[in-house]
Amino acid sequence: MSMVVIKKENQMVLSNLNLLNLKDGTNLSPLKLEANFSANFPYQNNEEYEVQITIWDTKGEGKFTYNMHFTIKGNEHIKVKTTDITYKSIFLWNENKSKMVLNNKLNSKEKYALVIEGVSGLKIENGKVHPELSLLLTDAKGNILIANKNLYSNLPNGLDVSKLTEGQIPVILTFNGDEFFNPYHLIVVLKDTKSDKKFIIEADLEIE
Repeated sequence: MSMVVIKKENQMVLSNLNLLNLKDGTNLSPLKLEANFSANFPYQNNEEYEVQITIWDTKGEGKFTYNMHFTIKGNEHIKVKTTDITYKSIFLWNENKSKMVLNNKLNSKEKYALVIEGVSGLKIENGKVHPELSLLLTDAKGNILIANKNLYSNLPNGLDVSKLTEGQIPVILTFNGDEFFNPYHLIVVLKDTKSDKKFIIEADLEIE
């Protein structure tokens, strides 16, 4: 059994040509096969894809093919305003469960990351960019839960541009305490210290 995921423009983003690897066959009857994948590859909101599943009999000529079209949508609770800075994707990631968060519900006992991928547009000087990244999380009463004016304060000489354009920016979120006042408002701002360019990410979160 094989599985291939193709972007609308015929760009292959995932390929597994042998999901079963049954060298000695199987005696399961009736035969039940499952295939799954995690859509955490780089994407833009509302991009269209197609997954192709093929099952064949290695001892005969039997063959079954299944195609399904699907659209990847970003987390509707994450709002982004940008001034001349672009990015490939922004999503919430559950570090404990190693999967994306598709809503705004967070478990206070688990660790999360707001992940920003493929950032470009900052002014480049000698192969480096000079970003400033701030984080603020407040509750419904205005109390500050997390605050950091610049997560890049330890990089006075800048950052290799490839770290942003080809890598990820993880903004870690952890929570302490037993009492939470929802909703929480998250603001993450990425600024270019060498120009007026910036983008602002905001989200209202429910911590349980």
